[in-house]
Amino acid sequence: MTLTETAVSDEANPYFAAIDLGSNSFHLLVVKINDGVIEKIDSVKEMVQIAKGLNITNQLSQAAQDRALHCLRCFQERIQDIPAEQIRIAGTKALRSASNAHSFLKQAEAALGHSIDIVSGYEEARLVYLGVSHDISADKGRSLVIDIGGGSTEFIIGEQQQPHLLESLPIGCVTYSDEFFNDEKSIPPETITAEMIWKTYYATSIELEAICQPYQRLGWDIAVGSSGTMKAIAQLMQDDVVNGVITKEGLSVLLNQLHTEGKLLDTSGLSAERRNTLPAGIVILSAIVDQLELDEIHVVHSALKEGLIFDTLGRLSSEKHLSSEQHKHRDIDIRDQTIDKMMEQYHVDKEQATRANIALSHFVTQLPEPIVNGVNVKKILHWAAQLHEIGLTISHSGHHHHSYYLLKESDMAGFSRFEQELLALLVGAHRRKISADKKALISSDHQQALHPSLVCLRLAILLNQRREDNIELPHIAFAFVKTLLENESDTRNHDTPTAVNELHITLRFPDGWLDDHPLTYHNLSREQKHLSSLRVILQFS
Repeated sequence: MTLTETAVSDEANPYFAAIDLGSNSFHLLVVKINDGVIEKIDSVKEMVQIAKGLNITNQLSQAAQDRALHCLRCFQERIQDIPAEQIRIAGTKALRSASNAHSFLKQAEAALGHSIDIVSGYEEARLVYLGVSHDISADKGRSLVIDIGGGSTEFIIGEQQQPHLLESLPIGCVTYSDEFFNDEKSIPPETITAEMIWKTYYATSIELEAICQPYQRLGWDIAVGSSGTMKAIAQLMQDDVVNGVITKEGLSVLLNQLHTEGKLLDTSGLSAERRNTLPAGIVILSAIVDQLELDEIHVVHSALKEGLIFDTLGRLSSEKHLSSEQHKHRDIDIRDQTIDKMMEQYHVDKEQATRANIALSHFVTQLPEPIVNGVNVKKILHWAAQLHEIGLTISHSGHHHHSYYLLKESDMAGFSRFEQELLALLVGAHRRKISADKKALISSDHQQALHPSLVCLRLAILLNQRREDNIELPHIAFAFVKTLLENESDTRNHDTPTAVNELHITLRFPDGWLDDHPLTYHNLSREQKHLSSLRVILQFS
């Protein structure tokens, strides 16, 4: 199956993989770049339904975790020979919601042998559209894409590969089945009641209120549906209508069956898991069709997993794997676009951002390639240097705190939740005293990667406070030193010293430079005190 044209260098491994850890199903897609074309090699779906494992406090049950881990171990065998940078794994609504997601993700990443990105609802919608847009002919005009998942439903209006409106609402066929199609004996119950249908329809309509007007105001030329629920509904009505198209009339027939018969009359060909959640899916789609005034929905095969493939190609387009000449607008790293847009939005001083990045590049060349949870910290650092002043649009006083909040809470296309939080953390800690909460995050299991990275950013910004071009930069040296500390907090073990890693950093300026820059000397002296709280020893001369 050919998806789109692209290019790959002859020496690169031609295989790419994407895994979508959905609330209802886990999906694995493996593709091959062959003579400039992306070909589908393998596609696996397992209905793990982790959303069913969330209890009232959003704890993911052990049974759901076991189902998920078993599936991921099977997936691992299929992707083990593909380079890590050519694999993308995304967790969606259920994993965003799970209060014990952190502990589960450690096991899941161990099972897969790869890091997992938990994506925001906004990012999930963007990735869905990126995948679906390659299935829509350019002559179709503006499209409305609807993706009903197990825990959320994404709504996107876009044209060609460019999304204009993106929204993710907490409407899911698994979560709504558990909440509304439940007679305390089985899900769905043996007989579906009018009350169950009404509650589901009403809950969906309430959620849709927030988007109906702006979406209808922008408008669309074609409505498109993706993922399993849409495909299953289309399959049920394929004898009556054009295959692959859901009509309002055909959907009404299915809804009427639920009302009059208390069940769907013919679900042959559907798995038991799909039959269990499909009644809720039909009611959800009925409400969507009514509220958005849709006559028909064209069902496509692509969804989030294809979006992950295209997004990965974009991230690698400037590297050896791909020919950037053949990757125009769609195949670029969308994260760079996001950073550029935020710089424009918050009127960032681009010349100062460039100065900080030049100094940062000088310092980080002395570091090994820092990788944390599969994320290249150097890339995040350079984006942090570009955005470290966005908080100035709110207030000069404490602007790093404002920058932290803006970055943590914004919808940032292309960024996983971890990448966004790391970016916000580095920017929020780029100056002055480091707050206790940020200190705890920075001093995590990854401190040997994060401490030197943060210091490089802080020094790059500190040395450019005069906003002068072509400043002379000092030589920098890093060393981690094991230091023994007396354990004063534990009287039982007060004779047993604790071993800690101290980061020693030495700056060597040109002769006489510090004498000519007394303010910088003063700021570096103050920086010594700030960094000491991280067990970073800064020396300069």
